[in-house]
Amino acid sequence: MLTQEDAVEIKVLARQGKSIRQIARELRVSRNTVRRYLREEEAPRYGPRAARPTKLEAFKGYLRGRVEAAQPEWIPAPDPISAIEHCMESRGLCRKDLEPFIGSRARVSEVMTRRRPLTLGMIRRLAAGLGIPTEVLIQPYPTTDHRAASRSRIKAVICRVTKPDHFSGRLA
Repeated sequence: MLTQEDAVEIKVLARQGKSIRQIARELRVSRNTVRRYLREEEAPRYGPRAARPTKLEAFKGYLRGRVEAAQPEWIPAPDPISAIEHCMESRGLCRKDLEPFIGSRARVSEVMTRRRPLTLGMIRRLAAGLGIPTEVLIQPYPTTDHRAASRSRIKAVICRVTKPDHFSGRLA
């Protein structure tokens, strides 16, 4: 498809007496294109095309329903440890920088590995020092009881040591 300027140029060159072959060579189009534009009174104007239906058009209603059903009505707040980690990452802080807010290095490690919950004093200091909203820091989050976990590991080791070997009759 030629531009409006090219269509006008074809008509101007034809009025100047140039042949179809000369016009085609000058504008670098085929002779049939030149003939077609000379036959028409006005240059064809093409409007925007109608959108073609996509392959998923038939499923659009179903897909919208599924997406709406999957979206929660509210997005839960992040748990406190994730919020602290995000704050540390965005500000380039390390665990040592949390010691004024949480306590000793061991206490920071226990809190960040979810072995110890945040206390009210820690929450206040973190909110004041790092600007994390108290609503986020107050949220309950799962903690692991490291003493119970280590007790179960000790029991497993004891069971392995005291269990007799079935083949030889000796203790393992």
